[in-house]
Amino acid sequence: MKIFLQRTMRARYLALLCLCALSLIRCGGDDPVDPAAPVACFATPDNTLYAKVGVAFNADCSKNAATYTWDFGDGDVATSASASHIYKEQGSYTVTLKVENALGQVHSTSKKISVQASPFTEHTGYIDQAEVWKEGMHLITGNVYIRHGSLTIEPGAVIHVNKEKSISVGHKDTATPGGALFTANGTAAKPIIFQPSSGQSVAGEWGHIFFTDKASANSSMDYCDIRFGGKANATWDYEAFMYYTNYGIVHVGKTAVKINNTKISGAANYAVSLSETGYFTAFTGNTLSNNVNYPIYVHVNYAHTIGTGNTIQSTKGIYVYGQDFMQPNTTWRKQNVPYVLVGEKRLLTGQNGPSSLTIEPGTTIALKKSASIQVGLYSEGHLYAEGTASEPIIFTSAEDTKAKGDWFGIYAWDKSTFKYCRFEYGGGKDFQNYSRILVVSDAESVVSNCTFTEAPGDALELGDFSLATLQNNTFEKCDGYAIRLSARQFHTMSFNQTITGTKGVIIEPRELALEGAVTWAKCPYKLTFHGTLRIQSQTGVSSLTIAPGSTIRFTEASSIIVGSESWLPGTLIVDGTSERITLTIDEAAKAAGKYWGNIRFGAGTSATTKLVNCEISYGGYAPVDPWFGMIDCTGTTGKPTISNCTISNSYGYGISLKNATPALTNNTFSANAKSNTYTY
Repeated sequence: MKIFLQRTMRARYLALLCLCALSLIRCGGDDPVDPAAPVACFATPDNTLYAKVGVAFNADCSKNAATYTWDFGDGDVATSASASHIYKEQGSYTVTLKVENALGQVHSTSKKISVQASPFTEHTGYIDQAEVWKEGMHLITGNVYIRHGSLTIEPGAVIHVNKEKSISVGHKDTATPGGALFTANGTAAKPIIFQPSSGQSVAGEWGHIFFTDKASANSSMDYCDIRFGGKANATWDYEAFMYYTNYGIVHVGKTAVKINNTKISGAANYAVSLSETGYFTAFTGNTLSNNVNYPIYVHVNYAHTIGTGNTIQSTKGIYVYGQDFMQPNTTWRKQNVPYVLVGEKRLLTGQNGPSSLTIEPGTTIALKKSASIQVGLYSEGHLYAEGTASEPIIFTSAEDTKAKGDWFGIYAWDKSTFKYCRFEYGGGKDFQNYSRILVVSDAESVVSNCTFTEAPGDALELGDFSLATLQNNTFEKCDGYAIRLSARQFHTMSFNQTITGTKGVIIEPRELALEGAVTWAKCPYKLTFHGTLRIQSQTGVSSLTIAPGSTIRFTEASSIIVGSESWLPGTLIVDGTSERITLTIDEAAKAAGKYWGNIRFGAGTSATTKLVNCEISYGGYAPVDPWFGMIDCTGTTGKPTISNCTISNSYGYGISLKNATPALTNNTFSANAKSNTYTY
């Protein structure tokens, strides 16, 4: 019997398995899920929900939804993907979301929420006496104007602000001595929070805190958390003031404010904006993040009121507008984002004397397209940019895609200092068609341990009378010359610069004549001469000695004239006895088939003048005076001495003579276009 029962149970089990198998074969298993079907899903806030402020519903978790329909359970509906709804009364509500896909299929889901009674102290209208907002929940239902009184907000207060509503500190009718006072000083443990009443974490959900021209400069904000304000998609009139689209969540008019240890995030435009005369009495320890536009918008005269210890999370930096800087003894503090300069910035004398701007080590100055800095152009001003090896000061482009010549340059006409600075992407052609990153004109200026790179033209130019100190600078990746300076300055130049990837150094006469006894040392860099240099003096000595081993490349039609006008004395000593000296054409001009001018000796040429052991070539270009050779002597009886020189490839003659008997010995001539010597 026992065996019989076991066999019977086994048979039934096998039969059941077969039945299941047949079912699977016949039906294909469970029905598959339609991947295009809509799925309604939404999330509700996990904090306590209150009447009179927005409850945010997020439908991001829904799938395949083309349209959304919300039923908030109180008779109101909405059709946006995610929604915020204000319940007028406390109670329990069933919220339903219905979604429909592109095929017309529909799915819905519901949740019950509990809305508590409003705990808010509501505010709107004028404040005409001393008012205090205590710790707790507050709701701004209409614009608040601190007119004749003052407002103090205590630590721990949470301020909810309705759409397009703001706090105006000051009013056109404010009669309070010193202005309307706003004090919102929280603590680290109990910050004061300003946030949208909609419950939406979206930029521009409410207006701003506006310090008008009638606000007290003693107003302050400390340990505040300001979120998602600064509505910026419209311009409209509030009672007594206009709201503009370029304001920040916090806007400072013709007054001042202290802001410390405060977080400002989610601005639709700037986090903080200041009018032309608005400034900070303190701005330290603040955090600015996730703002749509520049975190700070400030006039050039008051960028120095931005303090230290700020954390600015932005790819844009601090927008510095305005033109004339006229503040004495001011410093731009190091921030973790650049100061962004727009247009021409001019450091000029103000009411309190010459302007003076110091830039802290580690600071970045980013210049927008065609921006420049003029130091003391029309009146006295000074710029001191003194970085360190570990914290250089950077002058760079503010463009999203950086390119050579984005910004113009820095023109320091008065005493300035640049140490451990990096200059890049500047040197664009300005209104005078010049292209250089830095121009230094004052004799007391210093440029040391700086790097110049990525310029479409010249890197550094010394002004006509500048004897500025140049030490240990690096020049690279500049399409023009590394250094451009006057013939009167070259002998003072230090050769401890590093120059690669440029055209080298270029000398220009700039003055009518060279004064004094000057020696040009052998230059370790490629050296180019441009223009016409006159070696002659009406009152004293004018002499130039070119050191043995030197190579000087002349640009097209450039010349040296020695003692040629009215018998004015001049001396040129080019003695390559110990190491040959080369005078030739610049490579670029040579490649274009150009020639330099000539060396012309006039009646005032001294007896000590000489050209000895020189390689002189590819000159002699004198279209106005076609009889001039590459070397011309006019009225130079018994002088100069020209010996052991190779004179070749002249555009015309090798040497031309008029009433002249120079001492010519052991010279070699070749490939001169007309003849080796010519007397006219």
